[in-house]
Amino acid sequence: MNLLIVLACGALAYVLGSIPFGVLIPKILGRGDPRTVGSGNIGTTNVYRMAGLKVSILVFLADFLKGLIAAWGTLTILGENSNLIFILLPFSVLGHVFSCFLRFKGGKGVATAAGVLFFIQPFIISLAILLWALLVKIKTYPFLASLLVGFLITLSFWILKGGSAAGLALFLLLLLVWTHRSNLARWRQGREYHVKSEQQSGF
Repeated sequence: MNLLIVLACGALAYVLGSIPFGVLIPKILGRGDPRTVGSGNIGTTNVYRMAGLKVSILVFLADFLKGLIAAWGTLTILGENSNLIFILLPFSVLGHVFSCFLRFKGGKGVATAAGVLFFIQPFIISLAILLWALLVKIKTYPFLASLLVGFLITLSFWILKGGSAAGLALFLLLLLVWTHRSNLARWRQGREYHVKSEQQSGF
């Protein structure tokens, strides 16, 4: 495998993941900048607080598609038998978390990670998204819902897939725990908020 092709795949996935749709979509629609309200995060939950359900769904879909398209492109270029696939798949999520367009700041990575994993196991991720929505609906903290669903996805991947796919799911889960460390700190201090509260945890 040509090293330049591998590096190009990683770079393209990272740049695609770096596109800050959580900033661009609300601004284009005249709904403001989520970095100036609530948690200051550019993800779905904070956009929902600032701009409402429809705009937050658009942001979620855009961030989700970043991961899905990056995964599809990587597989198409390198081939499904390449041992490098599962090393390169997280690059779009890392781009979302450390966006080169936002001075290496970004979102929590939940939606983009879901897009990457959807490419591997669409049925599991579809169920996971529905479960997340249900948990939030019954007033679970959004960040706790994300971490719980992430754990269940990882467990499912270990049982049904194993190998590199399970390792990828575990890596993404650990990354999500790290990106939600501020939410965990606020939760322990009793300062974390639900979806309909005045402030929000970010996606």
